Amino acid sequence: MDALLIAKKLKEFFDSRVLENLQAEKEIEELSETLEDFFAKDIPLHSCSGDIKNPLAIPEGLLPFPRPLPGRVLGVDGGESQFSHHEGLSLEVVSLAAVYIDYINSSIKTFVDLQPFEKELDFPLTLKRFFLELETAISKANEWRPDILLLDGSLIPWPLLRLNNEERKKELLRWKELLGKLPAKTKIFGFISDSNASELANTLQRLLSNKSATKVLDKHLLKRFLTKQPQYRESLFIFKLDFGECLLSEISAAYFLFGNEVCRLEWFGRERDFSIILDLLNKGKGYPSVLKEAHKLASLSQKDREVILGFANSFRRKIANLSLKGLQKRL
Repeated sequence: MDALLIAKKLKEFFDSRVLENLQAEKEIEELSETLEDFFAKDIPLHSCSGDIKNPLAIPEGLLPFPRPLPGRVLGVDGGESQFSHHEGLSLEVVSLAAVYIDYINSSIKTFVDLQPFEKELDFPLTLKRFFLELETAISKANEWRPDILLLDGSLIPWPLLRLNNEERKKELLRWKELLGKLPAKTKIFGFISDSNASELANTLQRLLSNKSATKVLDKHLLKRFLTKQPQYRESLFIFKLDFGECLLSEISAAYFLFGNEVCRLEWFGRERDFSIILDLLNKGKGYPSVLKEAHKLASLSQKDREVILGFANSFRRKIANLSLKGLQKRL
């Protein structure tokens, strides 16, 4: 290909990126100036309405950091891997890990599982993983009875929101029924360390009647605001989400700065006690310690993939009738 053409196209691409960044910087600056008022005052949102594609962030207030306190915590994470036809089979695998740590009595329990699936074009692996993680989390919470159940990632079923109306409502009912099986004493949270959500920014843009097409992420907005308003560096910015969908009516979220990282918490209900979460962040030096352990157990390495592929191909060649004892001899 002609080098001059390559240079021209790449220059156009990077010039457009510079322009987009400048527009985003201007947008962030304007939005950050209104953020304090957004939380401190009762700003009417009657002119806006949330929907599945554009949820609203309704301010619930600023809360100072509570004193970190230890507790009994269950962390759950998952991993996924897909094998393609050129590898000799069509297979999807979800790995699951649950770690329970009693920081009061210094005890730990772990659980690891693996779920293989035939590939399905009409049901993404992401959805399977979401429900398997949630089902594992609820099951182990009922077994181990933690104070806090912490999921690595969003508690919000974002993959479900892309389904058509009928399928979405069916899967959301399943999601809500699962959450209803959580022990009464256990509070459930989703933790995201580097969120790409933008409900706060979108809501402020709509309130300001800003028609800009620039996408501003909440984490960039909060960082800009906290740079100019350092007195809020140890505050939780709490809001309720409005999806325009009754099945999603009890989700709240909070942003806060820990170190230099804007963290996001999501929960189901009206929970306001974050003392155990802050203790986990202190122990994990910025990432909840229990989730670090769950992530290690759930991660599938290249060696794991090779082992899975080897066994899968062996079973596919009709040796699945071997006993476990026979299999052990082959390991």
